[in-house]
Order: sequence, then structure tokens, then C-alpha cells
Amino acid sequence: MGEAHCLTTNVISFCHQKNMFPLTMERTSQLAMLQELVSLGHGVSLIPQMAALIDRSPERVYRSLAGVRPKRSVVLVTNPYRYASRLQNSFFEAMRVDGRN
Repeated sequence: MGEAHCLTTNVISFCHQKNMFPLTMERTSQLAMLQELVSLGHGVSLIPQMAALIDRSPERVYRSLAGVRPKRSVVLVTNPYRYASRLQNSFFEAMRVDGRN
């Protein structure tokens, strides 16, 4: 993934925490391309589990990580110039409350 992508930072940080320092890295901006590079023999990769769950290719095998797993932060994004329904506002409020915990 490109350097601007948060997944790149997460993966590199996780590797460093495990005292692993990759000598070479290939970069792409699409998870599908990353999966294809693995299929073509260009090494291994760490990707979000949700990408693995929808992949039906027999050319790739996915393994869960043992021990402490990497985590990603997610944020809620909205357009402040668009009307927000009562349902959306309820969701936003629930996210604010849960986000503080």
C-alpha cells in the first residue's frame, strides 16, 4: 500500500514491534493488487481480515496471527453540508459516546 495509506504504517509498525525489518517492500494502492502480487510469488503480506474473508482464490492461503494482533483506528466521516436524518444523528451520538470509552 502507498505510504499515505494507514495500512502501510500499521503493518510496518507491527513488523518492527516483532523485531522484523523487511529488506524489500513492494507498494500498491489496492488490496486486490497486493493479493495478486502474493499469488505471483512476490512474497507475503499482512492485510485486513475482511479482505481475506471475501477472497475465493485457491492461489492464496490466509492465516490468522497469534498473540498480540495489530489494530487499526477507524473514524466516522460525514459531509457537514448535507442534511442529517434523525437516524444519522442518533448514530453519530452513539459513536461519540462509544468513542469516549
